[in-house]
Order: sequence, then C-alpha cells, then structure tokens
Amino acid sequence: MQLRYALANSINIPAVKLLAMVGIKDVLETAYDLGINSLEPTAETMSRVGLSLTLGGGEVRLLELTSAYGAFLNKGYKVEPISILKIEDSDGKVLEENKPEKRKQVLSEEEAFLIADILSDNKARSMIFGEIRY
Repeated sequence: MQLRYALANSINIPAVKLLAMVGIKDVLETAYDLGINSLEPTAETMSRVGLSLTLGGGEVRLLELTSAYGAFLNKGYKVEPISILKIEDSDGKVLEENKPEKRKQVLSEEEAFLIADILSDNKARSMIFGEIRY
C-alpha cells in the first residue's frame, strides 16, 4: 500500500512505523516549527507521547492545528492565524486591517504540496471513508 493512501485513510500501522523510522524528536521539531506549541520537542514531551503520537496521543489546541495546516497551503511558510482581517465603518471606510505575513519556511514547497494534495484528494480517502459528494 502506498503511504499516500495509508495516511489518507487513517491506517495506523504504516503511520506508527513511519514515526518509528523518522523519529519522535524530528516529528515534534517539525510540528513545533509549524506552530504546534503544545508539543514542544522536549525530553518530557517525547517520553509522554512516544509512538502513540500518530494515534492522537498528544493534545493539540485547535488554533495550533489550524496554524500548522496553513503552511501546507502557503508553500511551506508558516502564517500566524488572524481572527479579524478588516474592520470597516458603515460607509465602507477601512478602520483597521490586518494582512497575514509569511514567517519562516518550515517545510519545503514540495513537502507542503504533497501534504496539501493528499488532504484534498477525495479518491485517496475513499477506501475507508467513501467519496464525499459535493
């Protein structure tokens, strides 16, 4: 089975084996770079999560997860999430405007593309979850 289909269908054994091959520390460092601050790559975190990390063994805040996913669509660049982009008065005059800024590149453009492609591939997930009809 290709890794693409194993990950897309949440087939756990390949994910656990991949984590064992890559190493927990490297995975935690990448996650931390992506913005998942609750899984800081410390000795304490590594001893707490272990290989169960691939099965949801590490608690992550929703805002951290959305920040991490943002890098997949921004060619590997971390972008801090912003809750309010623009405030206008009743006449349409812009009172305040925030523009997302690209931070450092935390994934290569190719890695970000592959992950985004897997996440958006309805057919890759269909083996377990079926096809989503839009």
